[in-house]
Amino acid sequence: MDKNIPQLTESVGFLLQRLEDQLVGDREALTQIRFPRKFIRTRSYYEKSVWFLQSDNLRKNIAYTLQVNDVNLWVMTRFDLRGPAESLLVKQATITIVSIVEAILQGVWTQERLGRTSHPRFQQLISATVKRFELPDALEAALHAQRQFRNQVHFHTVREPEWNRYSFQDYRGAVATLYDLLHALSDAYQRLAP
Repeated sequence: MDKNIPQLTESVGFLLQRLEDQLVGDREALTQIRFPRKFIRTRSYYEKSVWFLQSDNLRKNIAYTLQVNDVNLWVMTRFDLRGPAESLLVKQATITIVSIVEAILQGVWTQERLGRTSHPRFQQLISATVKRFELPDALEAALHAQRQFRNQVHFHTVREPEWNRYSFQDYRGAVATLYDLLHALSDAYQRLAP
């Protein structure tokens, strides 16, 4: 890492605070700071990771959502947030990743005709995909753990205050599960290819 990064980081933080101090009281002021280029990966980069999905629309929508995830990742790793804002940003980013997992499983369900219903529950998607592709027990357990995490999107079911409840480790766990699923399905579809 460049030895000037800490000083540059401090300067950027100072200037952002100075800008915000100028805008105090006007939360609706349209002042857009240019997002750093080259951090958000391209749609085609992400589409390659879900090549096995037959639906062009689904591949594109997953790729677009992964681009938004790059923004979430940038904010989580570049800003010094604290308290509920940090915790709930992590929750939001993690739920986004788990929603991508669910979309992938739904795409597999549909193209493989794994069941009779067109709107299966997340739990059914996991069980059917694990059975069809003989996915490892550890991946199945991780998928179910992420499903349970995602269910916390429903505020009325969360039984305790969410203050500092979620950490970056929760997000990293969801990302690891997503990539484990992508690798397992990619390998399985490569084996099935004629």
